[in-house]
Amino acid sequence: MNLKLTLWAVMLFISYTSYAQPCNMQPNASYGPIPACDRRLTNLYGSATGTGISYSWTGPNGFTSSSQNPSFMMPTGLGTGNYILTVSKAGCTSESDTVFIQTYGVPPNSTLQLSGNAPVCVGDSLSIIEMNNFPAGWDHYWFGKKSLLEIRGIITINNATLADTGMYYHTMTYPGFQCYSDTVGIRITSADILPTVPPIPLVVTVFPSLNAGPFTRIVFSTSLTGSKYQYQWRKNGVNIIGATDSFYVGTSSVDFITGDTITVWVKRLDKCITDSVSTANVINTNLGINNTANKAFSISPNPSNGTLILKGKYNKGDALRIAVYNLRAEVVYETNILTTSTSEKIVLPQSIAAGTYMLRLSSKNESETIPIIIR
Repeated sequence: MNLKLTLWAVMLFISYTSYAQPCNMQPNASYGPIPACDRRLTNLYGSATGTGISYSWTGPNGFTSSSQNPSFMMPTGLGTGNYILTVSKAGCTSESDTVFIQTYGVPPNSTLQLSGNAPVCVGDSLSIIEMNNFPAGWDHYWFGKKSLLEIRGIITINNATLADTGMYYHTMTYPGFQCYSDTVGIRITSADILPTVPPIPLVVTVFPSLNAGPFTRIVFSTSLTGSKYQYQWRKNGVNIIGATDSFYVGTSSVDFITGDTITVWVKRLDKCITDSVSTANVINTNLGINNTANKAFSISPNPSNGTLILKGKYNKGDALRIAVYNLRAEVVYETNILTTSTSEKIVLPQSIAAGTYMLRLSSKNESETIPIIIR
């Protein structure tokens, strides 16, 4: 009985010894990418000789995995150390290999912003700026639209066009390392690069006709309305001081003489607007001083409170049209009357504010424009 038990124990020991033999599995541990970066995916690679092999990994910060090639997000500041690969197989003694991983920090993410002159006009320069003011010498990488690559904290798109719209990306590294920050993008849209708008065709209304006599008050005005314009009237290409309204009033032989040209420059207050300049109006004062007495009509008193006495070249019973214009050449009052005598009384509405106006009188034979002042 004892002999049988002893024989069984010996056989069991021999069987156990033959089961746990070194099998020369030659484990190999490696990792990638290199360098290993915080907050970035790290891959461990395990290999061994033979089949039917099990893999087990352990590492810093309690890391474990039973995968042959595990992937994991490297924890910030806690991933540096030895990563041990243990391989095992039935009947073989477990074998191991160790790989040391040195981890590196990742730069903080950047903040991108368009330059302060945005939006810009086609043909201007537009910059994209990294706003975090990282220390000089850090490596900045830009890519995306137009495949721009510049190791600076700013890129500039010169002579920008609508073709430059699209996504631009930025990433950066610590000097000498290859751990990149997160990729941050910014989109340039058609709202950031504006097309140039052509100039406005400017028509200047001249009141009365430029073919006027000496000392005639002449009103130049544009048809533009609203507050989105800036005006500058010019004589012979030189700015007229103070003439910055939508109209300009001057006196022939005083403010201009025959041959002078009057133009107006208009700037729209939006971006990307081409400035407009009117065609030239040439002054022509053909009537001599001695002929100015041959006026068709006269008005008195002038200035007045709005009650005027009209005298002129018309017959009793003639139809007479009266129109009053402001200095913007807008009609503020008009009427038609049948004359009862060679002297007519005109009473303007009280709604007409004090100021300078042009009163246009016309009959079937004559017409006249007379500046009047309402007080």
